[in-house]
Amino acid sequence: MVSKEEIGRAFFACGWIEANGDRRLEDRLGVIGDRVEKIAIGERGYFFFTRPFYADIAENEACTLIKLGYAHDGAQLISAWELLERGLVGPAGIKYDQISGSASLFLFSKREPRLLIYRNLLSTFEIKYWSKFGHLVASDNLRLMRLLIPDMGLNQAVIPQHFIYRTVYGRQTYLQGADRLLAGEEILWEDGKLLVHQVSDLQKLSAAGDQRVVSAESVEWFMGIMNHVSGIYLEGLEKRSATMLSVGVDSSLIQSAINNHLGGKGVLPSFSFSVDSPSFAYEVEYASQAAKDLGTKHEFVKVTEGDYRQNLVSAIQLLGQPLPDDVRPCFLALTGQIARGWEAVQTLFHGQIADGLHGVGS
Repeated sequence: MVSKEEIGRAFFACGWIEANGDRRLEDRLGVIGDRVEKIAIGERGYFFFTRPFYADIAENEACTLIKLGYAHDGAQLISAWELLERGLVGPAGIKYDQISGSASLFLFSKREPRLLIYRNLLSTFEIKYWSKFGHLVASDNLRLMRLLIPDMGLNQAVIPQHFIYRTVYGRQTYLQGADRLLAGEEILWEDGKLLVHQVSDLQKLSAAGDQRVVSAESVEWFMGIMNHVSGIYLEGLEKRSATMLSVGVDSSLIQSAINNHLGGKGVLPSFSFSVDSPSFAYEVEYASQAAKDLGTKHEFVKVTEGDYRQNLVSAIQLLGQPLPDDVRPCFLALTGQIARGWEAVQTLFHGQIADGLHGVGS
């Protein structure tokens, strides 16, 4: 059983607690452990946030910034401190057109009850939010939200959608009153009032003139971009990374771009899972061949029937919602094995969730 304290340490949550509001939300902060920090705004109330290992936190006299995921400026990765120092994020707002990557940003004012939350178009951190009676809670995990918010129940309106699609699409979530922040959107929460704006979308990409007919030249152009962006991440992460290499086009393409950037100066390890089933044997064969062709040092993590059952329960407990597909327990086994046996690996390149960036995945 995954404990409440483990959920509080493992995932991110933040929000605002009104000084004279419902005390139950404040009382529930203690349920998730001691990794909760607060920013008091006079006698009006305070912001709170948790500190999971993947949160990059920086502050100055005016504000506190929390970055989940990676941000870059087209040349190098940018830390939360650099975003503040360079004025890309600050009291005046966020310069969206100058920040690329996969980050979600949380900007807390230290002077007034004002919070900006921005989800980049490619952010894989799915942010859910709830606001009522002057309070606010936002999190990347539904179970953590359920632990924090009093009287939050199942959103029964999504039950038909779940049984048809095995997931919940668009802005709704499994929790009643909790909405999903979509890609390219910003939340402005100010003095108890919440507004959601679409501040970036894919239309400007299609209008940029970079759409090309598939040809040798366009493939070369595309691979040049892949090589460049992969290089930004590799250099910024100091190569403390690996690839989740299955047999698909996406992960193989990413591995190829990584190889092109490295240019023979070292090899990143690659990983995939293997299921203890005869029907999965061809997947292992394909992954082995792909790893050989791409020159990676490949490791398989074997998932038995017992492992799968155990990780299925753990994954549901961790996410606080039904799983949208059958492979999440296998990914949990894979990442757990990497964490235990490959301490140097802190980031995984992978080609998953490509269709989940706009409200599909979890």
